[in-house]
Amino acid sequence: MHYTKDGEPDIDVSVEPVVGNDEAPSDPPISEREIADGITAYYDSHEMLIVSPGYEVSEEDRKREQEDPKFWISEGSDEVEHNICTDVSFIMNGQKYLIMGFNLNLTPDEMFDMASEIANR
Repeated sequence: MHYTKDGEPDIDVSVEPVVGNDEAPSDPPISEREIADGITAYYDSHEMLIVSPGYEVSEEDRKREQEDPKFWISEGSDEVEHNICTDVSFIMNGQKYLIMGFNLNLTPDEMFDMASEIANR
């Protein structure tokens, strides 16, 4: 599902079956909270540097990418973009739910509240 509101960044909500060892986040999340009886949601945030093909990434950014698991460099833009990707994920009834957006104006508590609304329906 893709949520759009005038003047605000878009939010995507996806649901897919849990596959393999998908029960816990792959790296430590920034925070976690129980959103429903026995359901824990995980909040995370990553900074992304998106560059165009052939862009010369600075040595400082390369070093940061190696040392900071919350910083990624990716190719795929005509211009250099700095984005903050935030998400909340949780597993319920064998399905993994992901609420995600770029440069959102939402606090972690607001994102947890969105996840709680989904989990408690």
